[in-house]
Amino acid sequence: GECNQFARLAGLTISQAAPGTTPYNPFFIYSNTGLGKTHLANAIGLRIKENFPDRVVLYVNSDMFCQQFIEAARAGNKNDFIFFYQNVDVLIIDDIQFLAGKERTQEAFFHIFNHLQQRKKQIILTADKSPAEISGFEARVLARFKWSLVAELTQPDYETRIAILN
Repeated sequence: GECNQFARLAGLTISQAAPGTTPYNPFFIYSNTGLGKTHLANAIGLRIKENFPDRVVLYVNSDMFCQQFIEAARAGNKNDFIFFYQNVDVLIIDDIQFLAGKERTQEAFFHIFNHLQQRKKQIILTADKSPAEISGFEARVLARFKWSLVAELTQPDYETRIAILN
């Protein structure tokens, strides 16, 4: 439906071209809860894996990303954590808004983001707000979000909801 057509087309383009080489990198998807951000991000990752089986595609929600960072920091392995994430071809982080206020985790994310971006690796982020509305992030991290192709998923119209149910 029209509620997700732009985001869907961008996702198809990303998954059919060499990931990271389209102008849709990074790709930032946002919407209210329950409108399909996670589903779309996962679908893009799965399609990339189908079309480019040699690529390393990693989906992680922000809670897991934070937990892994905390564990690495406690063990003195922050560099290993960053190195692991810097070696993927496609990084999908769901619900990025939950990194708000976590300065050290944002610092690690910043370095990962820059490394992947410079090497033309695909980055896909989801959130419940647009980059312009998100708060609790360092200015330089927000600037990276704003570089993205931003797509909003909206509430489907009645006909689309019926089609989904059918």
